[in-house]
Amino acid sequence: MREKLNFIQCPKCKCKTKVAYNLNTVLKDFPLYCTHCKRSSVINFPQMEMVRKNVSNAPHLSAPAHLAGGQQAAEYIAKIRTKLKLSQRQLAKLVGVAHTTISRIERKLTTPKASTLAKIASIF
Repeated sequence: MREKLNFIQCPKCKCKTKVAYNLNTVLKDFPLYCTHCKRSSVINFPQMEMVRKNVSNAPHLSAPAHLAGGQQAAEYIAKIRTKLKLSQRQLAKLVGVAHTTISRIERKLTTPKASTLAKIASIF
């Protein structure tokens, strides 16, 4: 039987984010972005307890360290995606975005959202 997924709440506005967790989830210094209040938080999520560590109103600050910066992220995503032999469409499906979003990120036409970066980082 599949375990029921729950969604982490934003520590600022208490709205449900798009980050799911189950009973075995442990997050340490995880960058969380709330699409409702447009704020970033760095959270710890051990033993089902969420602790707000830092709140910023700049969403780009919540990107994982190895994906920070638009150009670095674009190069990193393209490099790892091709190494894993994933097409842009396959990666987009895994992340839950349109394939054109991945294409635009890799061509450096857009800066990815923090939530998109977090999803990509979890895949890689």
